[in-house]
Amino acid sequence: MTPLSYIWILFVIIFLFLAIFSFIRASQKIDKFNMSQRPSKNVTVKIAGSELDAPLKNFVVDFNKYIDSYNKSNLCQNRIAGFGYIAAALISLISLLIELKISIK
Repeated sequence: MTPLSYIWILFVIIFLFLAIFSFIRASQKIDKFNMSQRPSKNVTVKIAGSELDAPLKNFVVDFNKYIDSYNKSNLCQNRIAGFGYIAAALISLISLLIELKISIK
């Protein structure tokens, strides 16, 4: 085997490792945010006709939408990267096989 063959083997290993890492990262999610309930029961507090916790509840809804969007984006980006690394590993493997054929002749 030539020194170039060893380089192609190294590239195959690196790209496969990066593909595995990307697919693992794609499966990880950020959990949704949950607002803690106040300990008081049957008590309603209003300020200017609006519930005290209304802005916080609205924030929780919007923040959870953002988290969902982020999780979808993370999944998509890491899957695309993983498939790209697999393609790069296959191209490196084909290059290794071509190099081995050339060095045999």
